[in-house]
Amino acid sequence: LGRQRDRPTSGDRCEAEIAVVVSAGDGPQVTVPNTLAARSGQVAVVAAGIRHRFGYGIGWQRRLLRRPFLAQHEWRAHPYAQATAWLDLAGVPLDWPEPHLDVSEADRADAAAQVGVAGTVALGIAASDDWKNWGADNFAALASSLLDAGWPSVLLVGGPAEQAMADAVAARLGPRAALVRPVLGLHLRTLAAVLAEQSFYVGNDTAALNIAAAVGLPSYGLFCATPVLRHSARIVPIVPPDGPSPVDGVKRLTLPLVLAAIVADRGDLAPRPGG
Repeated sequence: LGRQRDRPTSGDRCEAEIAVVVSAGDGPQVTVPNTLAARSGQVAVVAAGIRHRFGYGIGWQRRLLRRPFLAQHEWRAHPYAQATAWLDLAGVPLDWPEPHLDVSEADRADAAAQVGVAGTVALGIAASDDWKNWGADNFAALASSLLDAGWPSVLLVGGPAEQAMADAVAARLGPRAALVRPVLGLHLRTLAAVLAEQSFYVGNDTAALNIAAAVGLPSYGLFCATPVLRHSARIVPIVPPDGPSPVDGVKRLTLPLVLAAIVADRGDLAPRPGG
C-alpha cells in the first residue's frame, strides 16, 4: 500500500502513502492515518478486501473506516494531538511518552566512517517548503556566531536537495567556509547516529529535528511558520514575535532572537566539556 514518487525531494519530505497493516485472527486489519489523504489510497484498502479498517474518520473517511473516530473539533488539531487522541480512543497505551530512538553500535561506526565529526553543532537547513525555511542568510549568520563562540566546526544537515543551500551558507562565510561541513542525503539510521554524537541541534521544523530530539540531543526548533511541537521535552521551540506565520514568520524570526533563546536554555553559546 505504498507509493513513492520518483522525483528529487527535500531531505525530510516523504511523498509516500503509507498504511499500517496488522495481522489479526480473522484476517488483516489496517490502521489508516490521516496522512493517507488521497481517496485512492483508502479506496485501495477497501478494494483489497481488508474488512477491519481504522483511522481518524475525518469527513468522508467515516464511510470507509470503523470507529473510534476523532471528534469534529479535533479535525484541525496539531497532527501529534490528533494521533494521541486517536490512540487514547482506541485504547492503545503510550508506553514511551517521550519519543526515543536507539542507535546501534553498527550505525555509530557507519556514521564515524562517513562523517567522522562529533561534539559540535548540527544545523538543520532542510524544509519541505520555502515559507518555513529560515534561509541561507540566517543559517550562515548563526554558523558564524557559533564559530565566534569557539565551536571548531558546524554541520549542515539535509537531503541531496539542500546542496545548493549548503553551498550558499558556506559562500557567505568566506575564509571560514571550510569549517562548515555539509552532511546531506544520509540514510536515516546513519543520520540518527551522527546527530547522537553532537552537542545540540538547531533547525527548521522537519523530520531531522524530531530525530535529533529522539536520540537525546537538545534540539532548538525554528517554528517560523508552523505550529510549535510539544511532544518532546528535548525540543525547545523558538518562534517569531506574535507567533508563527507562513506569510512573514521567517522574516520576523531574527538571529538575535534565536541566539537569545539558545543562551536562555543552555547558559551560553560556547562549547563545554561533554557537550
